[in-house]
Amino acid sequence: MERAYAGSQYKKMVATQCRQRSRSIVLASDLDNTLVISWGNRVSSQELMRFLKEKSIPLLIVTGIDIKQILSRISTGEVPLPQAFSSDVGTNLYFLHTTKPHSSEESISSVLPSDETVWFVRDRLFDRVIRETGYNRRRLVKECLQIIQEYSEQDQYKEQFEDRLDLVFQTSLEEEKNFLNGGDVPRGWDWKISFWFFDNTRTLEKAARLAKTIRGRLGQEVVVCEEKNYNSRLGPEDRRRKYNLDLLPVTKAVVVNYVALLSKARTVAVAGDSGNDAEMLLDSGDLKIVVGGYTQELIDRIKIAFPSKDSALENGWFEANKRTWYVERRLSRRRGPQSILNALKQYFSTAG
Repeated sequence: MERAYAGSQYKKMVATQCRQRSRSIVLASDLDNTLVISWGNRVSSQELMRFLKEKSIPLLIVTGIDIKQILSRISTGEVPLPQAFSSDVGTNLYFLHTTKPHSSEESISSVLPSDETVWFVRDRLFDRVIRETGYNRRRLVKECLQIIQEYSEQDQYKEQFEDRLDLVFQTSLEEEKNFLNGGDVPRGWDWKISFWFFDNTRTLEKAARLAKTIRGRLGQEVVVCEEKNYNSRLGPEDRRRKYNLDLLPVTKAVVVNYVALLSKARTVAVAGDSGNDAEMLLDSGDLKIVVGGYTQELIDRIKIAFPSKDSALENGWFEANKRTWYVERRLSRRRGPQSILNALKQYFSTAG
């Protein structure tokens, strides 16, 4: 067994469940607008965390932000302390330890608001899973630069997408060119290349074609989602919406399934709110929770996967492919962690 998991609080909580009841459950959740609904609003997240502690349910956070950001937010108390996290869109994995790990283990210490020191130990076996995908960042950056040039110069792309969808590196063009010339990986994003782009519609039709084009050219996972915090501030007259595009070796579902195999949990609950959670919800987990405040792009992805469940999406619960879905009702006032808590309470009331 991978040592990062073997001595972790995650493993201990699963073991506690197994002693207390026959069914074990774990939770994997997106971070922003799912586990944490807004900066400074922690009450509903705290209620969820109390429930998880009471039931000994370990939490895996799967997020697009980087390691430094999530550790900083954990240390301030803005983000609840998870038993594991995977940053950079599921391309690494760290397990929580409350005792100092052996010096041979790659770990990061974090001081909590209570002044307690904890450690997050990197799962090296999962690193091997990522490396074996053959993801070559330098080759991909070169290809991306070529695609950007084509979008800028060739009329056929302008015609295909009506307005130009200018791809802009989220790092910077200068940082990526320096990387190609032998410099450091920008922002430590070894397994991720990210872009911003704008679209003048409220649908993902053109964005989906863009993702398909890039996926076909480069042969990697491409995840497109709305930049929700930016677009939520737009007025009804604003047509140009901001999107995020990540070029990845794997989707979030891979890390969730990997941890599920380690834990041997009876039920894996997954929770998300936006398009970059679609693969995690569709391709991992047994109890799939779409929280209140979800984006239309996520619902559209689910409708494409289950066209016969269109009406069921408005009713809260439905079954598909022997898996259970909970979709927060659009008119409900529950958001993020409130939706997760409601779904888990109903799960326990029916599980007995």
